[in-house]
Amino acid sequence: MIQGIEEGITQQSQKRQFLAPPITTSTNVRTNAWNFPIDIAFRSTNAFGWPQLVLAVYGPDMFGRDVIRGYGWTHLPASPGRHTLYVPMFVPVASSPLNGWLSAAAGKLPEFLDTKFITRNEGREVTRVRSQGTVKVVVNMVMKDMSKFGYRYKSQ
Repeated sequence: MIQGIEEGITQQSQKRQFLAPPITTSTNVRTNAWNFPIDIAFRSTNAFGWPQLVLAVYGPDMFGRDVIRGYGWTHLPASPGRHTLYVPMFVPVASSPLNGWLSAAAGKLPEFLDTKFITRNEGREVTRVRSQGTVKVVVNMVMKDMSKFGYRYKSQ
């Protein structure tokens, strides 16, 4: 990384329910919106370890304590342009129902100490998780001098 910040925190958002447009059925849709501009520049002579976007979403529990609501990650697109990515989210679950109840009562739900853990293979096979929705991410990618190092990308 030659410019930008490696990690950051967005603003808070609150769920609202609204009715879908009349063209579709009147299904309730729940959305949150975060606007978090990321301006970062990388320099490399190889594509190993292509940049990844790691998300950790927190929200209040019924007592107002911040708890993890979902983790997710995706590789950033390897071609220039505007891209819409859908990142599946998941949360770790306790090893037993009793541990789950005790952690919920104490307000200490299972979470990862290092959010980059979810991008690695080591230790993931023994981690129990539950699916927890999807986050839509819109990114604008700019590439420079890729052909100088022998890389080609498909234009969209």
